[in-house]
Amino acid sequence: MTFFLRHAIAQISYTLCWLFLKPLFRFFFDYKIVYTHPIEDIQSPIVVAANHTSALDAFFIGTAFPLFSSILPIRFATAPEHYWRPHYLPMLWLLGSFPIYKKIGLQNSLKYPLSILRHGKSVGIFPEGKRVVNGRPPRARRGVAYLSLVAEVPILPISIQGNRGITLKKILSRSMKVRVIVGSPYSLSPALAHPSAFEEASEYVMQSIKNLQTISH
Repeated sequence: MTFFLRHAIAQISYTLCWLFLKPLFRFFFDYKIVYTHPIEDIQSPIVVAANHTSALDAFFIGTAFPLFSSILPIRFATAPEHYWRPHYLPMLWLLGSFPIYKKIGLQNSLKYPLSILRHGKSVGIFPEGKRVVNGRPPRARRGVAYLSLVAEVPILPISIQGNRGITLKKILSRSMKVRVIVGSPYSLSPALAHPSAFEEASEYVMQSIKNLQTISH
């Protein structure tokens, strides 16, 4: 399947998903979006980087943008153990997600998302590498810095708040306050474009996400 057909399918699926989920989020959650930068000035290609606490995070992020924003669809990196589950795979494939494999080198594991960026589209990634439900977040993985520096595209930090511990009971009770804080895009220094500096650069990205938590909402 060609890249453009695959992306067109993701675009259609994203549109349908957005139309279905946006009103549901507004009904079941105290759901608000805070922009720290004019949303119309944020353009693709871009790497969207966010914290990750719940299974709904990618959907919270996707519905934070206007329906016909150039940012959408955001093609999210997914852990293989989740991507290949039979009950997840159809939806993830339709939305344009892709698995990221470990221990095969950044160049090999991130070849596909790099091609998405080079085609002028958006990639979503959770720098922590997994959902952080409890405890201290792990160190950021190097992939977020690699994608931004190699593709020479900016990073858009996003902080999702109030998304911890989502259950069906809490959703139905409409008791959760969810905030999506969309930061300002920025570019990493070209001086960090070296494998030895990717970890440092990725930690900088994580800090930019954490800094959004202090914004009044």
